[in-house]
Amino acid sequence: MGHQSNGIIPLPQLSKELLECIDKCEKLHACINNNLKGLMMNGRVALFGGYFSIAHEHFASMLNLLRMHYPASAAALARPHFEACFRGMWVNLKATDSEVDKLFAWKAPDFPTMAVMLDDIDAGYGAEGALKLFHIHWKTLCGLTHTGIEQLSRRFGDTAILSTFTDEDLIKIMTLTASAATAAVVPLLGISGKTQEAQDLQHFHSKLFGWSE
Repeated sequence: MGHQSNGIIPLPQLSKELLECIDKCEKLHACINNNLKGLMMNGRVALFGGYFSIAHEHFASMLNLLRMHYPASAAALARPHFEACFRGMWVNLKATDSEVDKLFAWKAPDFPTMAVMLDDIDAGYGAEGALKLFHIHWKTLCGLTHTGIEQLSRRFGDTAILSTFTDEDLIKIMTLTASAATAAVVPLLGISGKTQEAQDLQHFHSKLFGWSE
């Protein structure tokens, strides 16, 4: 077999650009974490909160994995993070009462496809197309999670089998993850009565990433 390893491959140094992106994401994660403290939720809003709590843990794990030089594992969590964010938004907005009851019985309802889900929440939250745009990344995220070509093609160096994720790859993945997190937690804060905190989070995200509200 070709592409054989010649012994132990030293971990690469994280670039300045990637470290800056990780730092921004960690600041956003901490800000979100602080805003989620003390939220009073029940019913479908509690389900929304539960889904986002899972996503928030994935986000933290991705950042830790990147700092440990495991980019493939970090990238593999981007889809479950993304899915948990938007599934929570959809349940809050569109799930029927019987579907909510089913979820609280820990039985999964028949969720729509991601394209339909994003269409529903984009219209329901008045996002004017901003949420629907996330769908263009869905196929790539699926490939990163399910060991598709998106992962395999980033596993071969010139003389060894190793991760070849570029800084550009990882910065794009983490910026998308940060945007999905903010897109979900802003309405969660809003429906929980923290309107000012929701607005402040949007401003903070914009300051970090240049994201226009």
